[in-house]
Amino acid sequence: MIRLFTLLIKFCSSNISDPEWFSIESEKICIPSYKCPTCGAVGSCVDYHHPYQRDMIYHTHDGEPIREKVSITRVKCTSCGHTHALISGNLIPYGSYSIHFVLDVLMKYFLRVSTVEQICSSEGISHSTLYGWKKTFLKHKELLLGIMKSMETERTAFINSFSGADAERFRSRFCFSFLQGKKGTLYETTNTGNNYQPSSA
Repeated sequence: MIRLFTLLIKFCSSNISDPEWFSIESEKICIPSYKCPTCGAVGSCVDYHHPYQRDMIYHTHDGEPIREKVSITRVKCTSCGHTHALISGNLIPYGSYSIHFVLDVLMKYFLRVSTVEQICSSEGISHSTLYGWKKTFLKHKELLLGIMKSMETERTAFINSFSGADAERFRSRFCFSFLQGKKGTLYETTNTGNNYQPSSA
């Protein structure tokens, strides 16, 4: 997997929708500049491979959750032969929800604007998904800021200031993505059941 971090602006204050964010980053792909995550060769991931479809769940401008199919570009390394998906900076690997969507939901939760039941019902998620996001968010906030600074930084202030640049810095430092779950998989559940199903990257 190769992460694309072209838009380094704040997630929550941006007027760019998630589909627009995805399109902009997809159009600005500069393949020769990327390093192969497997062999480390620079400029070798130049052969386009078969793309695949994945879901992206995001909020409309009216705040309604919507699910949309997006096409993920894949490239093949001419040096080692491995294929890699090019994942936009606004997507969480191995999950369906955009970073912006998760941050919006967590903001509602931290501000207590609605009950947990109301948030989960309106967003179409389970309680376990919400609490899993909260746990991962707090852990990753502490990793990025350090224990002391994290304690001094309000959770809502952190969400308001979090940007594509922060997501890139997190990925570069820890070799996995912000809000990405354990072992490379973000498990998601819905209100319809408790069967945990991992999503594709």
